[in-house]
Amino acid sequence: MTEHPLRLPSRRLILALGLTALACSGGPAGSQDRPDPAPAIVSRPQVIQGPWYWRNAKGEIQGGLVDRLDSEGIIWRETEDAKPARIRWTEVEELRRNADSSIDASQDSSLGPMVLLPDRDKVRGEAVATLTQGLAIQSASIGVVNLPLAQWAGFLSLPPESPVAFLRTIDQLRRGSDTPGDLVLLANGDRMQGTVIELDADNLKVQPTGAAKPITLPRKGIQGVAIDASTLSYPPVDGIGWKVSLTDGSRISAKSLSFDPSDPESGLNVTTRWGSEWRVPMNKLAGMRVIHPGMVELDTIKPAAIQTVDYVGPTESPRFGANVSGGPLKLGTRTFDQGIGTQSRTLIAYRLDGTKKTFTAWVGLENAAGPKGQARAVVLLDGKPVYDSGPLKAGEMPRRVQVELGNSKLLILASEFGEGGGVRDWVNWCDPVLRP
Repeated sequence: MTEHPLRLPSRRLILALGLTALACSGGPAGSQDRPDPAPAIVSRPQVIQGPWYWRNAKGEIQGGLVDRLDSEGIIWRETEDAKPARIRWTEVEELRRNADSSIDASQDSSLGPMVLLPDRDKVRGEAVATLTQGLAIQSASIGVVNLPLAQWAGFLSLPPESPVAFLRTIDQLRRGSDTPGDLVLLANGDRMQGTVIELDADNLKVQPTGAAKPITLPRKGIQGVAIDASTLSYPPVDGIGWKVSLTDGSRISAKSLSFDPSDPESGLNVTTRWGSEWRVPMNKLAGMRVIHPGMVELDTIKPAAIQTVDYVGPTESPRFGANVSGGPLKLGTRTFDQGIGTQSRTLIAYRLDGTKKTFTAWVGLENAAGPKGQARAVVLLDGKPVYDSGPLKAGEMPRRVQVELGNSKLLILASEFGEGGGVRDWVNWCDPVLRP
């Protein structure tokens, strides 16, 4: 068994995880308390009519057309001839363009450089220069925009070609330096720690840690830069917010938005979390995920505990925002931007404070696991199994998990061995959310 002792804050929690492992392993607790497996496929491929679709909190989908939208909701028609109806954002989990969801542009290096913002937001484009008013970004989708330096988390200027290497480099930049200061990744594989002073079209000026004078680095020799997270800020959103996704892989958090097709320069007007007004052309809009007040995305917070159980070789630790091998989170024909990639047996525990009523997620076996992969996903409340996916296989559509939390104090997400033991048993928990 591989344990992470710094993440196990109490004997009570260790005991709960131990009981969980027993329940998942098919011992007495598991044989008595394990629920019947959930239906084989909760999310089935379906023919969606119309250029857009929206999904509610139960995972149900409706296709149709968007007449207009604003911060209150969507003016929606199921067909061209249907009467428009208002769908309020309180009913909506996501609004998406009806397109191939197996392709994730955020991992496509051919689309060019990426500018990083806090909270996993990003803008596909070139970090042109630091100016008095912030960082100038040249984006093929939204034009030239200005980003305040307090929201500039870094950039990737030389993206690796493979999606796995791309995601791993982004993750490395997100984690930043192990010591205070900024991190510069050089194209030759070297790293430099220090403080970024200035960026222009040709050079990056850096004050290296411990050096007497700053140095100037040519941009063509720089793969990426991570800005010290302690120097950043990202204002929270009061009320409903949106994570707006573009077809080029950009994602922008918004606190208000509007779209009026009668406007001759029709586009989605976005007010960012820091108050800037940006316009997204509608043909560049991939969709948006609704962030409801009090909602907690579990892949963005630190768990109370993580415990892994080895099979033959060591079990890989979970990855947040990628599958367990570091690649994209793919389940069936869907690719997810957010989630937790695990290998069986892994148990991830979150404390509950009574303010959240429901846990939802999409779960399945990572496509890259291949035909030999098999596993189960189990949800436990206070050590008792309340959801069991049954056997999961690669290529299946994701299954919707919805669990009422009641007065439980501990939520545990368990990835359990399948019939093949520890052979490519890669379980993805995608869009895992606690809802009030």
